[in-house]
Amino acid sequence: MFEIADYASGAAALFSRGSGRVHSVYRSTVNLECAGALYALQPGSAPRTPISLSVDVPAEEFSLLRLGRGDPVTCGETLRVGAYLFLASGAAERDHRLRRRGRAGDATLAALRSVLRREIAAERGRSDFADAALHLESGAGASRCRQLSSKGALGFFRAAREGECAAAAAECASLIGLGAGLTPAGDDFNVGVLAVSWYLESARSQELRGALSREAGRLARGTTDVSRAFLLAAAAGEFSSPLLGLFEPGADGEALAGAVRAAMAVGHSSGLDTLCGVLLAAEALEGEADLHQHIHVDINGGSQNDCLQ
Repeated sequence: MFEIADYASGAAALFSRGSGRVHSVYRSTVNLECAGALYALQPGSAPRTPISLSVDVPAEEFSLLRLGRGDPVTCGETLRVGAYLFLASGAAERDHRLRRRGRAGDATLAALRSVLRREIAAERGRSDFADAALHLESGAGASRCRQLSSKGALGFFRAAREGECAAAAAECASLIGLGAGLTPAGDDFNVGVLAVSWYLESARSQELRGALSREAGRLARGTTDVSRAFLLAAAAGEFSSPLLGLFEPGADGEALAGAVRAAMAVGHSSGLDTLCGVLLAAEALEGEADLHQHIHVDINGGSQNDCLQ
């Protein structure tokens, strides 16, 4: 028997009586589907997410579990997943809601913008959204996916800066499902935008948040199951721990840079795509973007994602 060390508050429903199945299995994640919702069983070393249940076992031991897609799941205080039991009676609940912490939020976001510009420029070739985030031209040889990413992201930026929140949300929504992988890049970008909209308390950020949350709820079926779970969690104000770590007030430059790099390291390009959304949303919602800052990057950086048709 294994013990669940902690779980996201959004996963508490899994402890109600019921049944489900194993949705998918990866090296460090076993996704469970119960009552139409998705939950992620993970080793304790994995970053916490709004749908995660963390098991108090090493990652190498977790990866040896003999579980497969379709294995039965029985929900309750003790979870039965295939042939394994996971005891939850001593588990701690984790709150993944993003909250602004008073006036310190202004300085935190201003400092974050500066670090994000530098770190995104250094990794520009890994994200189809980096050109737009840095207000740079993609170049004639850019992939179709990169072109669509830049078009939607800059369309969002211009509309949000002008206070046209419905139009800004529509531009973001056009990116849902765009890109390859477990969580398409367009969805990750939207999560970053939603994070800033929850962090800020202005009327404009609240209007954008409402409009984009409605669009996400309407269009989330057009993306992957796992990405949908994260997108809907973001619409409800819940985010993974690496992203929450960006918004800690009072962090000095080195601590903030470390938090940005940790968030950027999530997935192949998911973290970087999310941070592009954070930067553009922060610029658009917090004030005029500093478009005159000169950033020297390699304009030949290539795309790592294929574009969904």
